[in-house]
Amino acid sequence: MELEDIVEILKSDPEKVIPELLDDVRKQYGEVPYIMNFMKDLPEIFIPKTLYDNSIMREFKNLDQETVELISIGVASALRCEHCLKMHLRIAKRKGIPKEKKYFLQ
Repeated sequence: MELEDIVEILKSDPEKVIPELLDDVRKQYGEVPYIMNFMKDLPEIFIPKTLYDNSIMREFKNLDQETVELISIGVASALRCEHCLKMHLRIAKRKGIPKEKKYFLQ
């Protein structure tokens, strides 16, 4: 997502933006994380969090998707976020990341 896209999102009606952002998240992860399903009814929280997450992911452009997902698994483990960990393990499986790499981090 480019800066121009973010500006347009912030100008738009939240009722129209949230489904678009959820669809983008679904395309990236193959599912919508638990926390985002919870926050979708709170646009004042959901929209900034989604934009923030997207901006962080843009910074990882020099890392391959496997490395980014392994970092996400490590962070979810460290934070002891069971929902996050399960989701990132599912994503890693969909991306074909070997089991040995995923479980080494936990």
